[in-house]
Amino acid sequence: EASSSDDGVVTGGSGVGGVLRTGVVYEVTSKYVRRELRKLTKDDRELFFDALHTIYRVGQEVGVQLYGSKYRSIEVLVAEHLRGAASKECDHWHDDAGILTHHMGFTLELEQSLQAVSSSVAMPYWDYTADSYFLGKRWPESQIFQEEWFGPASPARADHVVDQGRWAFTPIKRVSDGSAAISNEIRNPYGLLRSPWNTNPVPYLSRHRNVLGVEDAGFTIPSCSEFKRAFKYNWLGQILSELNGL
Repeated sequence: EASSSDDGVVTGGSGVGGVLRTGVVYEVTSKYVRRELRKLTKDDRELFFDALHTIYRVGQEVGVQLYGSKYRSIEVLVAEHLRGAASKECDHWHDDAGILTHHMGFTLELEQSLQAVSSSVAMPYWDYTADSYFLGKRWPESQIFQEEWFGPASPARADHVVDQGRWAFTPIKRVSDGSAAISNEIRNPYGLLRSPWNTNPVPYLSRHRNVLGVEDAGFTIPSCSEFKRAFKYNWLGQILSELNGL
């Protein structure tokens, strides 16, 4: 028999040839594998969505009490991203090398929060090159946009609030709501945890297909050949420019 302590060290008894030894200590490594969201089993995908939903619904103070010190609520994570990306002095997280270093750390922080809620969860990813290959210009038809996962991709409501599924009417926190974790944070003109130039006054999660009347904002998605070209660059600056949206 063995038991695991909080620091990941397993202690207990060990028997060899019928002789019991006690006080044996083992170091155990737990490895997580990040998989493409569509490659997860239905059960594993539901575990991820359930854990993510908890992060969106349970505040920081209560979450730490329930799940431990690695817990990060969505308002804490959004506030952190706004500090890095929506500061008036400059965008620290998306210009130059910031895109790679900050987002790798930020993703790990979210993943560890998910694991605090549900220990078997790893952060999945979206391989949109598959949609580029199989769908081409019809990439908005991707399974990733189905309502069952993240709610309707472009709600019919005039305010574009997600109003169906588990993400229906997910609140956007106000900096003035009294949470000590977000008491002095960047906000929009309505006090919401949005960029200062995001003047959306609706305090709920919203999605919309158009940006200033342009369908899909005029975006396309990268193909495998574009990734191949980018990774042949011999200068990191060019690769970082590609990651920044080039």
